[in-house]
Amino acid sequence: MIKSVQELKSILERLLKDNECVIISPHINPDVDAMSSSLALYTISKSMGKDTYIVIDDESGKLDSSLINIFADLPTNINIIRPREIPTIISNKKSLLIVSDTNKASMIPIKNLAMFSDLIVIDHHDLDSNSIKGENMCVLSDVSSASEITYELLRQWGIRVIGRNSHHKADNDLFLADYLLSGIVLDTDSFRKGKVSSKTMKNVSKMLSSGASLEFVNDIFRSESTSALRVHGLVSKSDIELFNVAIALNKDDPEMIYTIVELAKAADYLIELKGMDAAFVLGYIKEGLVGISARSKGRIPVGKIMSEYGGGGNAYQAAAKVATNDIKGLKLEIEKLAIPGYKLN
Repeated sequence: MIKSVQELKSILERLLKDNECVIISPHINPDVDAMSSSLALYTISKSMGKDTYIVIDDESGKLDSSLINIFADLPTNINIIRPREIPTIISNKKSLLIVSDTNKASMIPIKNLAMFSDLIVIDHHDLDSNSIKGENMCVLSDVSSASEITYELLRQWGIRVIGRNSHHKADNDLFLADYLLSGIVLDTDSFRKGKVSSKTMKNVSKMLSSGASLEFVNDIFRSESTSALRVHGLVSKSDIELFNVAIALNKDDPEMIYTIVELAKAADYLIELKGMDAAFVLGYIKEGLVGISARSKGRIPVGKIMSEYGGGGNAYQAAAKVATNDIKGLKLEIEKLAIPGYKLN
């Protein structure tokens, strides 16, 4: 297990030297933290002269508007591929897979990990029985986000990290300070929860000093009105159970398809209600597949509960995807698991 960014740099540098081709995989249905950390790792790999690609799953529904805004801002020379392209790209080459912002094989769009010569995982979510098994696991669960980990890694590498407000920017610069700050803002809910430390705030200060734009960060998270209405609709259909647990699904239209981010936003809203201990939001993310976004104030172990369904997270934020056509039955299961004092085997 890799226990520090300094150790991560040493091992990642060796793996990059040992391989010709690098594939970087954020989790399925990537969010801003997953994509921003992947862009940081892409920059490091390219600095080593490696053929480098970021893989985005092509089976997800419509991407969240915040991620679309990131894509629209990127230079055109970033290599973004689909999973089906990987075998051709890495054929007859020593290849490294870098997994970012998850430690679960079930949550990345690549099913055959054995096709790669080497694998390294860089994440901030807690490990559990469903985590990838390997020696190159960097899971720093006391850090706010994958974006913060990779920001520190960039600095260890000596790579310039700037934002669009920098006085030293050039054409085709990748504004990593903007993207990584966005990732931290997302995963800490604007510094209101999660693993926000004094080190996190020092890193944020450095990003701002390097030209990171708060205006850009605010702009990419401005939701489209239709999406905001869908989120509020989910919240309004919540059941407040015993022990102040909110469990939400769309009772009027349970078959409605949502994005992962919409479910997460609804859970974020519910956990902020006065006296709330935990919140679970359920919704189909495609036909036959239910997404669950869970939040807790620490009393109810949402990470352990989501691991029962092959997902994971930590004590405060977690998620899972469940193949089922019975979302109401799944809701009843969650109700039983969420009662305080329930002991997971």
